[in-house]
Amino acid sequence: MKDSHDNENIDVIVFADEEGNELEFYEVAFFEHKGKEYSALASAEESADDEEGLEIVFCEVSLDEEGFEVFEPVSDEELEDELFEVFESIKGHECGCGCGCDGDDDDDEDDEYDDDEYDDDDDDEYDE
Repeated sequence: MKDSHDNENIDVIVFADEEGNELEFYEVAFFEHKGKEYSALASAEESADDEEGLEIVFCEVSLDEEGFEVFEPVSDEELEDELFEVFESIKGHECGCGCGCDGDDDDDEDDEYDDDEYDDDDDDEYDE
């Protein structure tokens, strides 16, 4: 089950353990590796502000016959190591989307003009 908290914009995934107790995790990252999609999850009981100390659980994400997301915990240690390396490489990006971008929307090289050239105070010469 996957819920989104509207006020926090954080995906919370709820699992049930063998005894039926609900365990809440939040999605730290979502990414693709070798053609499959994975989610890096941390316990909702841990602080999101302290990402360095988070215990991360990786799940392969797929869709069932009805189109619902299925989170299957990764149990292969070699794959976990690979996923952790991918996670480490993307978690430093400010956007946090896992897309590989640098999170910098303000790319000065693409600006067509300098904002200072178009100062609103100089509009008087165009008034008639």
